[in-house]
Amino acid sequence: MKQLLPIALLAVLIISGCSSPEKKLAGSFSGTIEFTEEGKNQVIAMMKQLQAPQAEIDKATKDMDGTQVTLDLKEDLSFTLNSGGLPGVTGTWTLNEDGSTAVLKPEVAGTLNLPNSGNQTMEFTISDDNKSLTLTGDARQIGMSIKLNK
Repeated sequence: MKQLLPIALLAVLIISGCSSPEKKLAGSFSGTIEFTEEGKNQVIAMMKQLQAPQAEIDKATKDMDGTQVTLDLKEDLSFTLNSGGLPGVTGTWTLNEDGSTAVLKPEVAGTLNLPNSGNQTMEFTISDDNKSLTLTGDARQIGMSIKLNK
């Protein structure tokens, strides 16, 4: 019996240490979103292109800067991104090869399907402790910045 105890302890350590990087990152993050003036104009143009109702456009542009953002990364690799009471964005997420970046692929924004969003992603650099995400990549080029914390 005493000989089995070290083996059992080793098995428990191995199993508990085998949590995938995705499971370690999964959880709820929150922070704020900031836009440059050009970024605000690009969001309005995009919403009009998607034929969003004017009421949604007005609500989205009313208080863009400092809007609270919540990102839920789920273990099943789906996500929900909510901001300022607007209809949420849902989709899937993955990690890049070295696990340093979470890549979000939006599929639905509120009631709007995003059929051509396959190439459109949001990339967040992951902190070493998995407790914060910072927007990087193409989304920053439209004048948007987001920093989220667990």
